This record gives sequence, structure tokens and C-alpha cells, in this order.
Amino acid sequence: MTLAVSLGAQKTSLLQTDLVAFQPDEFIQKLVNFMDGSISSDDREDVLIPENGWNAFGQKVTTYFTSVTPALHPLLGSFEAIEPVKTKPRGTKDKEPTGKVQLPKELKNYRTDKKETTPEEIERVLNIINTFYKDDPSPIDYFELVVNPRSFGHTIENIFHLAFLVKDGLVKVFLNENGIPVVEPIATRENNQTPHKKSKQSKPANNQVIVSLSMEEWRAIIEAYQLEGKQPYITAPEHT
Repeated sequence: MTLAVSLGAQKTSLLQTDLVAFQPDEFIQKLVNFMDGSISSDDREDVLIPENGWNAFGQKVTTYFTSVTPALHPLLGSFEAIEPVKTKPRGTKDKEPTGKVQLPKELKNYRTDKKETTPEEIERVLNIINTFYKDDPSPIDYFELVVNPRSFGHTIENIFHLAFLVKDGLVKVFLNENGIPVVEPIATRENNQTPHKKSKQSKPANNQVIVSLSMEEWRAIIEAYQLEGKQPYITAPEHT
């Protein structure tokens, strides 16, 4: 057994692997020579290397460290860990107590027996036109008919009511030879029907137009027609 071990050791020492063994002293000497340094003593503890030697060494080995990612070093150091501020949960806000609910006052003076006056007013305006035309069978000046010099609001109502009469085919509005709008009732009223009961078949072709009138224009018409102080053709209705 001992003989086998000895033979194995001898064969191992004679084995050629073509590998170079690392020699620390030899490496140090080559490194010092590369950097133009010198070793001052035999114990090799004092090694003198000039600054340009270190620069040359750094430039030489830089290519071997290009793939190394540089570390991040903040100028003011790392960020301080701040404890998060705890927020209080929002609770539901209590509603303020409200006072007694006030209901709108009931209108007690309203007359429930009052009928719609617009159809009656339209019929009244038609009767006025027929009365004037019966006394003088000639077209009536439009503005003298509808303008009430005492009330701008009533003038607008007259224009509105007259437009309904035109729509129902009971009167017509046209321009006379002087270019002034005039009103004339249509004589054919079958069976004395009211404006709102007349059949559509008996209506002639007509166009309904509502005239726009401002208060300034209303005053100008009163002055041009010298209607100030005169009795209007269509008086304001008396509401009782």
C-alpha cells in the first residue's frame, strides 16, 4: 500500500499540464516595473511609485471596467425616511336642523268662475270692425284700428287679436294704393259662425303675420296720426 502511494506521488510530480503557476513576487515586480516604480529594500515593504505611474496604470486597466455600472451617490446623502402622516377618516357631517317647512300660501282670492277672455276679445274686436265697416264700407287704416294712444299694452293685444282673425279668414290685411296697411272684413260668414267654430273648408287662403311694434314706434305712430287725446277704435275691455 505504501509503495503504491509513493509511485502515485512520483507520477503526479512528473505530470505536465502546461499550466503557469501564479507567482505573487514575480507579479509585484512586473507591476512595479510597469509603473516606473522601485523597491527600496530587500523586504519589499517600501515601494515607491510616481504619480504618472498610477495614471498609466489607471488608463491601462480602464478598458476592463467599462461594463461596470456606476453607483449613484447623492450629494446630500440618502433620503431620510419620513413617517407618513396619518389622516383622520372623514366622517359624515351632521346636517343642521332645518326649521319648519313653509308651504306657499294658498291664493284664496282667485276667481275660479272667470272664463278664458281671449276668444271673447277676438269676437269683440271682430264685431267692432264689422260695425265700423257697416257705417263706412271702406278699408280701415290698420294703425288707427289697433293703436290705443292711452295704452301700449292694449295696442299689442289688439295686434295679437287681429292676427287671429286673419288666421281664421274673417278679416284681411293688405296695402292700399298709398302703401298703407288697411283692414277689411270678409263678407262671407257661413251660418254666422264664430271665429273658433268656422270649418277649415270654408277658410280662404291666408297668411298670418304678427306685427312687431316697439314703444318708440308706438309713440311715433300716435304723433304721425295725431291720435293723442282721441278715442281709440278698440277700447280696452272692462274687467270686473
